[in-house]
Amino acid sequence: MLGTPNHDSMSGKYYARFSVQDTDSSDSYLRQAYRLFTLHTDGTFVDEPTDWLLMMKMIEQNARGGESRLLHLDDWKELDMYVNHPLSSHKFTYKAPKSKNVDQEIERLTFFNHNNQPGVCFIDQFVYPESIEQAKYLRDLSNSLESDDSVLELELPVGDLVVVNNIFWLHGRAAFEKDPNLNRELLRQRGRFNQ
Repeated sequence: MLGTPNHDSMSGKYYARFSVQDTDSSDSYLRQAYRLFTLHTDGTFVDEPTDWLLMMKMIEQNARGGESRLLHLDDWKELDMYVNHPLSSHKFTYKAPKSKNVDQEIERLTFFNHNNQPGVCFIDQFVYPESIEQAKYLRDLSNSLESDDSVLELELPVGDLVVVNNIFWLHGRAAFEKDPNLNRELLRQRGRFNQ
């Protein structure tokens, strides 16, 4: 109903299921349980539209913390400051880690016009700034998002799902409390809207 799903290179399917457990040697924040998975949009390092994102909790055991975190651009207090910054029109390079099975570099604007409103494309983990000035801009932007009073934290029950417009909503995950028996499995699907 939302539109055409994108092929997920990480799973080799049109969706991905992944676990978060006590120990992990992943090269991505996605599976690292005890760190903040910072606010971001999906699809930053692939050459395809990623308009929507669906996340469903499949399994959860011995989990404390790990709330879903969401922020809509309209609610972000410092949006205008970052949209009007000179680097907002710079195309940053994004590269995926090996676990994503994507072997390409993509250049993307952080902010863009979508139906006369600002849209966003950003993840702090996979962006490659070319100068200290660019790195400071990206660091400050991420810190501003993370500290905004309008960030929502949701406890998503097993079997429930969240669907967000990936153009206007940023998402992330709070850190879990340490537990050697932690086990959470999520399903993710993302794609583009039908025209």
